Parts: sequence; C-alpha cells; structure tokens
Amino acid sequence: MTRARILADYVAGGTTAAEFDYMDGVTSNVQTQLDAKAPLASPTFTGNFTSVGIDDNADATAITIDSSENVGIGTASPTHPLTVSGGYIKQTDGTRTTLLGADGTGCLFGTQTNHYLRFITNDTERMRILPTGGITFNGDTATANALDDYEEGTWTAVLKEGTTSITIGDATMVYVKVGKTVTVGGYFIINDSSIGTGAVSIEGLPYAHDNTINAAMNWSNFLVQDQYDDGFSTGGDPVAGSSHYSASKIYLNKNSFTGGGVGNVTGSHIQNTQQIRISGTYIAT
Repeated sequence: MTRARILADYVAGGTTAAEFDYMDGVTSNVQTQLDAKAPLASPTFTGNFTSVGIDDNADATAITIDSSENVGIGTASPTHPLTVSGGYIKQTDGTRTTLLGADGTGCLFGTQTNHYLRFITNDTERMRILPTGGITFNGDTATANALDDYEEGTWTAVLKEGTTSITIGDATMVYVKVGKTVTVGGYFIINDSSIGTGAVSIEGLPYAHDNTINAAMNWSNFLVQDQYDDGFSTGGDPVAGSSHYSASKIYLNKNSFTGGGVGNVTGSHIQNTQQIRISGTYIAT
C-alpha cells in the first residue's frame, strides 16, 4: 500500500521518495490537490464545540455574526455592532456587580451590589450616585454633600391670630425642594370678618425647619405683600416675614419708619377680603 509523504519523514517499507508525494487513486501531487481544493462555503459542526477558552453547550443559536459584522446574542438579527436580546448584561469582579438591560417595565443601568456608580468624562469623575442614594459631583464622596432630593408640590397655608385660625380662601400655595432648601410661594385671600388682636403668623409649611442649625444661622426672611400694597393697617410701616429654626411657621413683622423698631403684625393690622402674597426660602430637615 502506497503511503503519503508526511513532512520530511518516511514510513519504513522501501517506498521511494517519489511515491510518497502521491496517494492511491490520485494522479497529481498531493500538495497540488490540497491547494486546488476550495474551502467549504458554509461549514457545519455537529455536537458540542470546544476550543481553548470556548465551551459551547447551547441547544440553539446563541451568537450570530452577520455579513455586516454585527454580533447578536439572543437574536439572529443584530442591528448594531453588539445587540443583546433578553435579560441583562452583567459585569462583576466577584464583589461588585453592574447590570445593563431592559425589561417589560423599562431600562436599567446600575449596580446590583451595595456600591456606588461613577460617571466620568475625559478620564475624570464628574458624578457619583451613592449606594444609599444621593448624587455627588466632581470627585466629592461625602454623604453629607450629596444632593438627595428634588420635589415640587403644593401646601396648605394656615393663617393664625395667636392660636386662632383665620378663615382664608382662594389659596394657591406651591413649593420646590432641592436637597434641604425649600422655596415657597403663593397667595390667599382673607375671608373672615371677626379677627382678634393677637400676633399673626402663617403655618402649614411643607417641611419642618432644620432645628439642628442654631438660631443665628437658620433665620429665614420672606417677602410678604398685599395685593394693592395698602391692605396692612400699619401706618405705612413695611411688612415682612421671618421664620425661626425652632418653629415651622412664618411670623409677620412690621418695621417702623419712625425708629420704633420691629413689632408683630396683629389681627388689627389685617382685614377681611385682603389678599396676601408670600415667597421665601428656608432650610428644612
């Protein structure tokens, strides 16, 4: 039986070198035959495929590479350089885990473990979402400095003379809270003809004052204005509002033009059908 030539080694048996260049039934040089053989257009492998670093145990098409070199995982029709269909993309170092994906409720990108999530540009951290909530910026990692809230809403103002509520109507009161800073504004119309003479205040602020900040640092001033600038019967003394860290209310004060100092606005200084407008900012808990 004639044997093929394998490299430069010969199989013992007395066959000549020329005979080793051929195989039984082939009339030309074996290398010429191999060079002329066209590659298979669509090779098909059956059974499990294994190679160094790859182990295929799939029972259906798991990865598709199309003619545009788009790669699809979980889809046979990728539309981008990498298209993943179903489930989440998971990356982990064994301790920290990040997820990216979409499901029936929306899209998700974040950490699955108790770790922060950083965003960088130009290889520099610009924003960080802390694992306990809140956002820090430009490399700041302190929880105390994190922006942890934004909210818009309405609140119900309660006008009081001493401890007695004064009836008001047509009230429109709004607020915006960014972190611990609350800005309030709005107006209401007094609808009460039996007002006493006690000090007047506005209660019902949407958030309590931060009482951990001492009095010198947590007084807040408010603009208080009558619709026609003539509703307060204070003899021309301007009216303003202030709030104190220990009480979540706005006190109405009048400032004397004649050197009388600051005094309370009382029930005798306001009147029925008067529209009062307020706006201001304070620090909340």
